[in-house]
Amino acid sequence: MVATVLSFPAFGQAGGNGGYLEITQGSGTTTMFGGGEYVYVKFGDRAMFGVVYGVEGHENSIVIFAKGTRYLCRVNVYDDKGNTISINRTVKMWTVFGQRLEDIVEYEDSNGNGVCDHIGWVGGGLYLTAEKV
Repeated sequence: MVATVLSFPAFGQAGGNGGYLEITQGSGTTTMFGGGEYVYVKFGDRAMFGVVYGVEGHENSIVIFAKGTRYLCRVNVYDDKGNTISINRTVKMWTVFGQRLEDIVEYEDSNGNGVCDHIGWVGGGLYLTAEKV
């Protein structure tokens, strides 16, 4: 299969909405990033930001993610015999970034000094109690 570059697409050209991207919100369940429930905000087909989190019966860490879409170019695609498969096809690239929050520390400021005094350490630098996020 052979692809030839034609031209770069025009950026910033939205449909009939005056150049603004459609902003949508959503939620649901997923198996991505360890699974659980998710919420997201999506900006047209260009960007999405969201959070995946575990629920009762399906434990998981909190995962914050972002997905971006870029349009690289337009191409003509041919098979190995030179027959045209697609003309002027846009090549998209998706980039996904994610950050997993494995541990979250909560402390009680029992003496009112505004400092997390690490009282309660046990051997090896572990806390006395831990709870799955």
